[in-house]
Amino acid sequence: MTISIPFLIWLTFAHYVGDWVVQTRWQAENKAKSLWALSCHVATYTATMWYLLACAEPCVTGFT
Repeated sequence: MTISIPFLIWLTFAHYVGDWVVQTRWQAENKAKSLWALSCHVATYTATMWYLLACAEPCVTGFT
């Protein structure tokens, strides 16, 4: 299986959105100190990645 350049660009975009746009200040400041903050960060990040990757199917990934 080969990974396409558009998919890598979309994955980078999704990572940026999940880790910078959706993450709250509280999550960013406390995820290293609090399991609850880390869990909230993981949940919002994962949901964002799943949503954006689902939107990319199949035009970006090439899967049909």
